[in-house]
Amino acid sequence: MDQVFSPASQFLERSSALFCILDKNSTIVQINHAWKTKFGLASGVLVQTSFLSWVHPEDAIQTQEILAQLIAQQHEIVNLTHRWLDKTGNYHWLQWEITKVVNTGKDTFYLYAVAIDITTQKQQELQLKNSEERFHLAIQGANHGLWDWNLRTNEIYFSARWKNMLGYEEHEIPHHLDALCEHVHPDDFSLVWAKIEAYLDKRATHYESLHRMRHKNGSYRWMLARGAALWDENEHPYRMVGTYVDVTEHKHIEQAFQASESRYRAIVQDQTELICRFSPEGTISFVNKAYCRYLDKKKNALIGNNLATVEKLNQYCMSKRLPQLTLEKPVSSCECAITLGDGRVRWQQWVSRAFFDENNKIREYQSVGRDITKRRQAEEALKHSEARLRIITSAAPVILFAVDIQGIITFCRGKALQAFGVSDDEFVGQSIFEQFKKFTQELQHLRASLKGKTITSVTRLSELVLETKYTPLRNEDNQITGVIGVSIDITARSKLETRLKEAVAELETILDNSIIGIAYVKKNKFVWVNQKLEQLLEFDPEEMCGQSFSVICPSQECYHYIETQSHPQFTQGKEYDSGQLIRTKKGKSFWARLVGKAVEPTNLDKGIIWLIEDITLQKQAAQNLRLTATVFETAADGILITDLQNHIQRVNPAFTRITGYSPEEVNGKKTNCLSSGRHDATFYQKIWETIRKTGHWQGEIWNRKKTGEIYVARVSISVITNEEGVPVQHMATISDISRLHENIENIRYLASYDSLTDLPNRSLFHDKLSQAWEEANKHQRTFSLLFIDLDKFKPVNDNLGHATGDKLLQQVAERLRHCVGEEDTLARLGGDEFTAILKDTSQLQAATVANQMLQKLRTPFQLDEHHCATISASIGITSYPKDNNDVDVLLKHADMAMYEAKEKGKGQFCFYEVT
Repeated sequence: MDQVFSPASQFLERSSALFCILDKNSTIVQINHAWKTKFGLASGVLVQTSFLSWVHPEDAIQTQEILAQLIAQQHEIVNLTHRWLDKTGNYHWLQWEITKVVNTGKDTFYLYAVAIDITTQKQQELQLKNSEERFHLAIQGANHGLWDWNLRTNEIYFSARWKNMLGYEEHEIPHHLDALCEHVHPDDFSLVWAKIEAYLDKRATHYESLHRMRHKNGSYRWMLARGAALWDENEHPYRMVGTYVDVTEHKHIEQAFQASESRYRAIVQDQTELICRFSPEGTISFVNKAYCRYLDKKKNALIGNNLATVEKLNQYCMSKRLPQLTLEKPVSSCECAITLGDGRVRWQQWVSRAFFDENNKIREYQSVGRDITKRRQAEEALKHSEARLRIITSAAPVILFAVDIQGIITFCRGKALQAFGVSDDEFVGQSIFEQFKKFTQELQHLRASLKGKTITSVTRLSELVLETKYTPLRNEDNQITGVIGVSIDITARSKLETRLKEAVAELETILDNSIIGIAYVKKNKFVWVNQKLEQLLEFDPEEMCGQSFSVICPSQECYHYIETQSHPQFTQGKEYDSGQLIRTKKGKSFWARLVGKAVEPTNLDKGIIWLIEDITLQKQAAQNLRLTATVFETAADGILITDLQNHIQRVNPAFTRITGYSPEEVNGKKTNCLSSGRHDATFYQKIWETIRKTGHWQGEIWNRKKTGEIYVARVSISVITNEEGVPVQHMATISDISRLHENIENIRYLASYDSLTDLPNRSLFHDKLSQAWEEANKHQRTFSLLFIDLDKFKPVNDNLGHATGDKLLQQVAERLRHCVGEEDTLARLGGDEFTAILKDTSQLQAATVANQMLQKLRTPFQLDEHHCATISASIGITSYPKDNNDVDVLLKHADMAMYEAKEKGKGQFCFYEVT
């Protein structure tokens, strides 16, 4: 035995690892000194004892089976982990590697066993497991959906609660990124990804997104998503974990309240409220009559003057609030007290909105003010009342409690307990069935949850409304061990619902007294109309309800026209706004403006809201305005009037300035004399189909000037009708936007191409590389990536100047371009670095292209009459998917291979070799 151990005895005696030798009966025959320093187990304690006698009883059977397999020569080396008894009677977790060694020339063997103490690691793992369990219980109790996204594989774990929010069972949604993308509302998709990318690019400090997601039944739910990422040592995100909260009900209540408030203000604000518009510098551009009456000044004395010089109400908003308005928060509200001339103090409320130009800079403000003195007095009285009420009663924001399987309370905390006359943890150890027996319904929910159901209920107390969720608590064997309850104060939401009902009742009263006819139509029948509409259409009170919408149309053709034109607008969530002939009950017809919008675009059966206004006088005025010569003659855009057969009848001076044709040259001719020939007959056919259906078309057309020059024109064509609405003429406006098109194309080119060599730049190269990766990954193909760095370029650039260096780079690009195929990509990354993407290319083909490039570049370059240059290149080559299937890693590999080519003497190429 000494011969077995002696060669390494000095090393093993000094090693911190635990070492021992076992014979064929698993008896310990020798140990090193580490046993005594770590566990206090000297040689005399361990030697000649059974190895298994020191192993924890729960681990002994598995350890014995593994040793038996090793002794029976099923394995040469085995690894195992178990608990080991120390001198004090405590157990430590040891990780073993045991090797079977046979004595040469003898029929004997020994087991060499080496162990390390992993007790600390095991304790950390147990703490992590307990932490994760507490985290999942907290998520369940808070009614949140959990998601865990692997950013490297795009696999996402969705919790069962997340799927249940969208109406799905556990197995119905796969754990992949595509499953998430498919459920995000199309209108919200780009915003969601923009926020994720901003966070992962560290342009945002946190990720939070409010967006819609498609439910299994086809509807959309509002979800509040939050998440955080984990970053590797290179500060690259590799994992993102977050939660989803369904806030649909809150969103609907908020939207309904806002819509009600908006409609209310649209109807009454210009009747009683003060309105003014002014520039960011404070120059007033508009005031209404109420504003003038309030300041007792004429309109001419206000327009053009500075707001600060005519009244002091908005000075606080001008200096503090208004400059802080943004596109995301364009509205500011403030209240201020003023002293009138007679000494009375009045309170005013001002709501200001910022209007932005195309550069997102504030170009104008609008302020709407009104007297809120009575409301402020009422609020003060209410505050005093609420202060007294808070002294008497206490708020109940939340209660958290837990009970075991027998109904014994194990945890109970929260301010809302004061509503029950108890303090925190006062009921711990007592039966919940005894303490809360008067809450019969809640105890029924608790019993159902103890049987495995997750239940949410609402409890209404005298001054408190609680929403409680009961969640079964299960152990590792999925057995129910109790229930966790979370009660949330929803008193505010309940009050908001009450306010909404009151606001709806108030709105109905206002609408019934509106000066505009309003109707609610469901399945083409009037369900509700206001008094103004009944008077406008000469119907008796409540006579219209139940009748078809067609009763107000002069003919069935008119009815079908309105239905055909409005239906597409409704389904897209847009308003239908049109002037139509309307018939009263007594057969009288008049021009009316019809504005309609669907209650729910995805389900038109829920009804349409119609606004009907008599616009006979406006119609006549509009007809006269269309024929006004002043507008026609001074317009900056070209205007031409044609008959219904498109013969030109009249043109304005701007038309002659744009096209070069005088009125005498085009009068009587058809509009196709302006055609460039670039558009086919189908293009013009679609234009006139649109005009016949909608009465208008607008778009871009390539036209030809008198000189023969072709230009891009922004054209708008409208139908001109007579007083009866019958089309009589066409009117077109023309704007020359050729220069705008040229600027746009130049910007697009500079964003993607190198201005020196006309090769794709770094940005476009990365796009092309991603496309090549996607195509190869999708169709199981290969591609090669070449990284090309010029040798001896710097001396040319330094000695002959940058202009000569640029000329050399242009010639290099031209030679390299001849070495790649049409489907391949050659790009300049910057300086003297080039890259090439060779699609469907083997290593041999890639080597051939690289060799051709080297040969091309060895030929001297003639830079000018007196100078020529001889350079070479070092090329690194990597292949997909042989070297790696990650785009960024492939680029690094090509760069590494290029540097290897430089180290080998330059002027050659090297493949990336996996180390």
